[in-house]
Amino acid sequence: MKNIRSYLSSKAIADAIDLSKNPYLESYSGKAWLADMFVAMASLRNYDKLDTSRFQSDIQSWLREVQKKLDPQTQLIPHKVNSETNAVIEGPRGSSVGLSLLMLREIDPAF
Repeated sequence: MKNIRSYLSSKAIADAIDLSKNPYLESYSGKAWLADMFVAMASLRNYDKLDTSRFQSDIQSWLREVQKKLDPQTQLIPHKVNSETNAVIEGPRGSSVGLSLLMLREIDPAF
């Protein structure tokens, strides 16, 4: 392992997602800002590019859950969801969709 600190940070992200019943971890009290998760997942993908494909299965599982939970009206990534129920609080917004898509290019360009 090239950098134990990077590995431990990446593992903490993967472990938190594994323990969560939703693909979007809480960013604020009771709310999840989805763009945060895309940045976190891009960091896992970048770790894999630098070291090994250690987090590949975590990333693929997360992507499957994200695809199941798109905004029902637009089929886009919502801006904000309830962190407990995953219910959409606010549909897609340009700022969060833009950041999410930028990170998604790193995570899974085909998505």
